[in-house]
Amino acid sequence: MANQIQDARALQATYLPVDPVLVRAADEARRRGRAILRANTGRTVSLNAPTKAV
Repeated sequence: MANQIQDARALQATYLPVDPVLVRAADEARRRGRAILRANTGRTVSLNAPTKAV
């Protein structure tokens, strides 16, 4: 039988976050990422690549 989320503290900690500030921050990061991906259709973009100094 599968684990019940209400019976497993590890599952609760993973899938039921209790800090609304962190949840909102993650949601905002997803929104920004989706906007970047939509704006760069057809191009490869790395958000972690270093930029060249001019």
